[in-house]
Formats: sequence, structure tokens, C-alpha cells
Amino acid sequence: MTKKRIQHLLIITLIAVSIILVLYIQSPSYRKNLNGFKRSFINSKIERLDKWKLIDNAWRIAGISGNNIYLNNIKYLNVLAKFNFAKKDAQIIKISIDNADTSHFGDTRLYINDSTFYLIDGNARRVYQGKTGQWKAQFLRSDRIQFLSAIPLSSGSFLYYMLTRDNGFYLAKKSIGTDSLQNAFDLLQKQQDKVFSKDGKFLFDNYSSKAVYTYSYRNEFIVADTNLHLLYRGHTIDTNSIAKITLSTPDENGTIKMASPPLVVNRKCSVSHGYLFINGALKADNQSKKQFTDSLTIDIYDLKDGKYCSSFLIPNEKKIKLMEFKMEGDKLIALFDQTLKAFKVSIPGINLNR
Repeated sequence: MTKKRIQHLLIITLIAVSIILVLYIQSPSYRKNLNGFKRSFINSKIERLDKWKLIDNAWRIAGISGNNIYLNNIKYLNVLAKFNFAKKDAQIIKISIDNADTSHFGDTRLYINDSTFYLIDGNARRVYQGKTGQWKAQFLRSDRIQFLSAIPLSSGSFLYYMLTRDNGFYLAKKSIGTDSLQNAFDLLQKQQDKVFSKDGKFLFDNYSSKAVYTYSYRNEFIVADTNLHLLYRGHTIDTNSIAKITLSTPDENGTIKMASPPLVVNRKCSVSHGYLFINGALKADNQSKKQFTDSLTIDIYDLKDGKYCSSFLIPNEKKIKLMEFKMEGDKLIALFDQTLKAFKVSIPGINLNR
């Protein structure tokens, strides 16, 4: 076979491969695997600081203070776990709750803010407050209506995440010593309905004094001030502007449910030092399926203007579901069922401790 004949065959082969590749890219099966956006991965450095095995999966992240990580137990309200990733030790702490009838408590969460902690239960409509180190929770206030969660502010006020039949999900503010709620009904905007399409996560960044609400099923987050006045509506990098949910017809009581599992866009999220961190639920077009499934993808947004900054990956825990994660400066705490991990995150050009 002559050299010229070989060259002709190579050219024909390249043309055939190119045609097949173009046809595949234009095919529905290829486009089905695309989500219409790409992520920016800078040369981030992820260092694992420590890892702990927990006795069960009844723990939730209460807060981070210095080198200490605090977890509260949803079964035993007076039990707190403290982990120190510098000393690499752990201890159990018992909280003394002042005159509390815990039989009425439902979904109790512990919030630790520097030297102060809050024990909050929306079902019992009660809030307790104490000092870290002393661990004595004293009754602070009781509310007339139930709430899903409450975020304490340094001013003595609280931001509430509410759910009612008439309004669906909404946000509100209440100050100590007052009975009235400052409702922000229009802050969360409905699409198909006033409940499921508005579902999301409510957070507060102490560094920037900004309230943040991230929708679960659409590419949008809301940033407001401490009085729940809208600052701006930001958008995540994916293209799902409309929640992809299917609702059932109302039953005899007028109750509407999800008819099928929704498309989750934003899973877990956290705020720290003026940044919003979102565990994105959708694979970017420049990510392989293996990379996306073997790692947790965290997208970073600047709360100054809502702009997307970058993304980084942390190792998955043997494909065990992530319960929640929390950022505090350059420290990331991830809770996987019965495993707690602590990481240090370094990203060129982004000061996570600003």
C-alpha cells in the first residue's frame, strides 16, 4: 500500500469520525445529559483536618466557634457534642434547661453564636438562651404561633421562617418585648403554588448582616437586610428559572401534595464572611459523571452583589447522603449520616476569612 493511499484512508477516517461526533452532539441523547451551564474550578486546595464517627444519625450542626464544632442531638435535647479539630478530641456536654417541659418539644435546634447559645423549638414556640461554657439554658421568650425556624440577631430580635395555610412559606421578624410580627409576605415569590414552589433554606450571615433565602427548585436566592427589606434577587449558575414540580389535585380537605419527585436545583447551603455556599444538585456541562457523583460540588457566590465566584469539590463519604454542611471562614464542616468531617479550604484569589 502506497504512502499516498494511506494518507487518503486516514483523511477519510478522520472525516467519518468527525461526522459521527457532530451527529452525536446534535442527538437528543447527548443534549439530555447537558444542563446548559459550566462551573469554574480554580486550583483549590482541600485539606482534611479530622474525621469522627458518630454513634447514630440524630446529630445536627449547631455551630462553629474557633476550633470547636458543636452538634446538638434531636432525640435528647439536653445533649451536646463538642469536637476540637486542633486537639483532635471530643466530649459530650449536658445542657441544663430551665423549667422546660420537653414533652411538647418537636423540632428543636441549637444555635451557637460566639459565647451565646440558643435552644429554639418552633413546635413548642419557646426560645431558651445561655452562655457557652456554663451550658444553662434559661427561658427567654414564648410565641403565640408556631414557626419552622428562628434565627437570633445580635440586637435581641429574631428572624422567623413561617408556614401557614393562607400564606405558604414566608419570613417575618420579631423583637423581644413585642407581640407583633413584622411580616415579609412578598419577599418569597410563588410560582405554581404558594408552598412547594417557595420551599428553600433560610440563613443569616453575621459578617455582612444579611438574611439569605435559597430556593430548592429554581435558580434563585434572595438577599435582604435585618429588617427583611429586599436588597436584591440573585441567580445560581444553572438555567432552571421555573421550579419543575408536579402537584396533585386537591383532596376533600383541600390538601395538595407533590405528585412526583421534584427536580432539586440547590441542595444544602451555608453562609460565611459575606459568601453564599451552595451544594449544587445539577452536573455542569464541563463535569464528568464520575467527578460529580464521587464528590460534593460547592458553588460560591459573593453576597455583595450575588455574583458567582468559583466552585470546589470535597470528597463524598462512600456515596452516603450529605445531611448538612457549614462554612466558617476557610473551615468546612460536613455531616454525613454518622460521620463528621472537617476540611480547610483554600482557593486562589478568594479570601474566605475576609
